[in-house]
Amino acid sequence: MLRMFLAGLVLVAMPSVVQAGPYLDCDFAHDLGAKIRGCTHVIEKEKSNRKVQAMAYNNRGIAYHRSGQSELAIADFTKSYEINPKYTDAKRNRGIAYKETGQLDRALLDFNELLRDHYGLSQVYFDRGTVFEAKGMLKEALADYTRVAKARPTYAAVFNNRGNIYAEMKQFDLAIKDFTEAISIRPDHAPTYYNRGNAYRRQNQDNKAIADYTKAIKFDPYYMEAHNNRGVAHEKLGQHEKAIADYRRALKINPDANLAAKRLEALGTKP
Repeated sequence: MLRMFLAGLVLVAMPSVVQAGPYLDCDFAHDLGAKIRGCTHVIEKEKSNRKVQAMAYNNRGIAYHRSGQSELAIADFTKSYEINPKYTDAKRNRGIAYKETGQLDRALLDFNELLRDHYGLSQVYFDRGTVFEAKGMLKEALADYTRVAKARPTYAAVFNNRGNIYAEMKQFDLAIKDFTEAISIRPDHAPTYYNRGNAYRRQNQDNKAIADYTKAIKFDPYYMEAHNNRGVAHEKLGQHEKAIADYRRALKINPDANLAAKRLEALGTKP
């Protein structure tokens, strides 16, 4: 399984003239309950200030989304955009929330409308690319990621995600090239090493795959899939003791790691 970068929700700051008490909580509180309470206060207090009210709905929507209350988040992003139709961040956030809750067609509609009305928003092309990727529309995703890569050549996420597309298309040389570019930009990101390791393994370059899985584990010791896949590569090379150690570690991290359990059984050993 390849790992895809997802876009982050866009938080906005209140105008400085209203920075006090609940307004600060709506802007900066790390506690999601405090942020929700602060933004609710601002929404009720600023009924005559549509700009501030729209920002508060957006920020409360982010807090709802991060606390797992996605439907409330989507309702707030919708209200924010209704109040201020020029407020593209709110509509983009709604699209991201739709995407992350599996409402892919609605997410695609939001991103398409944003690109129609505000041509050139490279981040929205990236967002739309993630939706196309999730829908299995690989050519469309590839086109969006390529557009973003040209506009933002230091954006690691787009090279990682385009690498995923190339890997799905079985164009492993291009996938490895993109994963390598992503790593050069962000050398401490475990999932990209994992993705490149998978591409190497698909090319039967198991030693290179093991090196990348090891890097992924270095940056994330609890990366179950990396332990599991390194075990597969070790087993393929006949390094059964190392494979067993990796499978056992994968099971320790996640007792439901079925592939690791099956491989241990095939190797005639217990978890």
